[in-house]
Amino acid sequence: MTRPDHRAEVSIRGNAAASMKAETVVFVGLSDETCSLFSRQIPASLSKRIDSVGEAEKLRGLVRATKGQSLSWGYDNLAYGLLTALRQQRSIHFVEKPSPSIPISSPSGHWVFCETGDDHAQVVAANYAHSLDAGLCLIPKIDKRQAEALLESFYSLYELHEPVAEALERLRHRLRELTGPLPSAGIRSATFITNSLPLGVAFPEFPSTHLMLYPQLGVSMLGGFVAEQDDKQGIGCAVLVDPKKAEAPEIEAAADELKSRRIFVRGYVGPAANVLDVSRMVELFPYDLLVIATHCGDAPGWRWTYEFADSSGKPRRLEVDTAIGVALSDRDDDKVLVTQLYNFVSLDGVSWHDPDRESKLVVGAAIVDFTARIDELEPVLKTPVDRVHGAAVLQMHDNNYLPIPREVAGHGSPVILNNACASWHRLSETFILGGARAYLGTLYPVTVYDAEPVTSGLLGKHFGKPLPVALWASQREAYGVNSPRRPYVMAGIFPQRLRTVFRDVPAESAKALLRTARQYKRLLSDEVGLSEKTKEDLKKSIEYLEREANGLYERWIAPSNVTNPPARLFRKN
Repeated sequence: MTRPDHRAEVSIRGNAAASMKAETVVFVGLSDETCSLFSRQIPASLSKRIDSVGEAEKLRGLVRATKGQSLSWGYDNLAYGLLTALRQQRSIHFVEKPSPSIPISSPSGHWVFCETGDDHAQVVAANYAHSLDAGLCLIPKIDKRQAEALLESFYSLYELHEPVAEALERLRHRLRELTGPLPSAGIRSATFITNSLPLGVAFPEFPSTHLMLYPQLGVSMLGGFVAEQDDKQGIGCAVLVDPKKAEAPEIEAAADELKSRRIFVRGYVGPAANVLDVSRMVELFPYDLLVIATHCGDAPGWRWTYEFADSSGKPRRLEVDTAIGVALSDRDDDKVLVTQLYNFVSLDGVSWHDPDRESKLVVGAAIVDFTARIDELEPVLKTPVDRVHGAAVLQMHDNNYLPIPREVAGHGSPVILNNACASWHRLSETFILGGARAYLGTLYPVTVYDAEPVTSGLLGKHFGKPLPVALWASQREAYGVNSPRRPYVMAGIFPQRLRTVFRDVPAESAKALLRTARQYKRLLSDEVGLSEKTKEDLKKSIEYLEREANGLYERWIAPSNVTNPPARLFRKN
């Protein structure tokens, strides 16, 4: 709640509660201000509030009946204690004592491996393991510098001074060292809950997926489970993006496989795959599956140095690396729309990534003040840099697309398959934060000989299997059982799959577009204090949504319903 965009954080959680059709929402230990913000999305009739364990009596009818004596547990290894209590249907209370550190066995053969260092993640991991009848094993917290160095090694695999196969074996061995010893037998599949590293790459002998501690661990997990309910839509609409910047036979293969399953396919090919149209589609169009084929890499940029006094009057010197994505305006040929990414480098001479930063530096309000004043501050120094770390851009037909979507698929929960080289870096977090329920990207560069068989396997032979299993099988077939090459990595819960549910996709998509347009109109009229830029962005989004809805009507619905067109659906506002 201390974030400048805390209203968006509230909205994300409110939408998550709505998506799962929650019958009761419990606010635990939250302030009056926070509860008030949630009240706009969650009716008072659905909510309960407690501020201490002693008030749990308010939850009568919601708390499960327990058996036997309460489980006494220490304050460490929380996940083990919680999963034990869940399985034995016992209550749990915490005391000052050491906790057992023995992994919990797996009746199903699935294992959850959770990185330590985040108590909330352990609570989520225990519930996730319980829901899948899975085993649970805590692995050591991984040093952030080590993680970044390993990710960088994968990213620049072909720049290392050693054969690729040997480099991959070395990196895989290093990842295994970081996880520590895992259970010696009985692992048929796994979910790794980690801070950033795709640890499943080190274990090609079984299918695996990943859930990230950040961002939105619980929300992203929930999106996958909700999408797998019987009443959910499955894959009805797929979008394919091919800017023709690289040979991409997998796009044609994907189109053939999807159409054979009667999936509504929309393509952005060549000039149509421009930054403006693709970026709007990624955020606003209600698709279920997005397949991207293009080049990806960290963009060059500038290192800007700012000098300013923070709100306490303290002089600050902040260095940031910045990269941009550029879209041509559809309103004015003389204007371009710029997306800008900032990566903090140092503050007051102390590296932002220094592991001892907290002992060397008092950040105070420096970053919050910088963010609030960013439009008025001017850098005192600008230096070109060859690469802005984390500024992963996708090459579109006209310019570089820097994906930073506030949402994806019009508040939907799609599956993203990004065949762009090294598209795992930052983009996995970016799309999961936007609401994607699953993201499949590449950890290092791939060729057409990689992308086509993996895509064909996922959308063809292995369609309908759990996504991690389908990806695992597709890569084994593409590279061979014993090959160390496994560039594709998945993020998202294990029990989700691609499946079709036949329905009227054009009509449903049009309704969804107009529903979002109405929401944006209400926001424009109801919200006080919106900036002029925000208002302009909302108006452009409304124009896009209504244009796309009417386009669907004119092309797909009106020709088959000439005698009785659904005018109420497409009335102009």
